[in-house]
Amino acid sequence: MAELDLTRAQDGIAKGLSAMEGFEVPLAAWRVHATAFELYQNSGDRDLAERHLALSRDTIMKLAKFHVCRRATSTDILSAPMVRKILGDRETPSVCANEA
Repeated sequence: MAELDLTRAQDGIAKGLSAMEGFEVPLAAWRVHATAFELYQNSGDRDLAERHLALSRDTIMKLAKFHVCRRATSTDILSAPMVRKILGDRETPSVCANEA
């Protein structure tokens, strides 16, 4: 994407998505989907961009819930600049509200 080679960027994302298929790799998944969101948003494919944005957000929230609910810290995860960019201006959600 940095080289403005749309075809190569799409190919890289397709390879990343294919490599993740059938595996739970949330640390990679949220980033691949975030990159796909950026690519498709910039290329004008709004529907595909929104789909990847939703997938990235969902994965981030699963990661945060995993850490919070196990008494680890989610502050680092949810406040990271790349994560904040994906979550947007939304208030940091309570990811483990059902557990006391």
